[in-house]
Amino acid sequence: MTDYKVRTETEQDIDFLWEMLYQAIFMAEWEFKPSREILNQPEIFKYLCNWGRQGDIALIAMDSSEKPVGAIWARLFDETNKTYGFIDKNTPVLSMAVVPEYRGQGVGTLLLN
Repeated sequence: MTDYKVRTETEQDIDFLWEMLYQAIFMAEWEFKPSREILNQPEIFKYLCNWGRQGDIALIAMDSSEKPVGAIWARLFDETNKTYGFIDKNTPVLSMAVVPEYRGQGVGTLLLN
């Protein structure tokens, strides 16, 4: 098993976060994954649009060669900007994804912990 470590995201991680947002879109195994253009739909785009605003936080999981292999991030929304999983303006919406070839190896559990 590879040793994984977690670090706080940096500005250089934004492209990886967008990739993880795409990977976080649930599709059953027998369904075709949508095109990456789905990230431009307003209800999806808002998860990372203008990343780095007050309250945004993300952690990146890396393998032993320091390659990013997963991410978990949280963002606050409000009544005028609700999204999937919205509870209230004080409860962040949590998103997480792992690179497909690293799934089932404890990366998600590490990120959640």
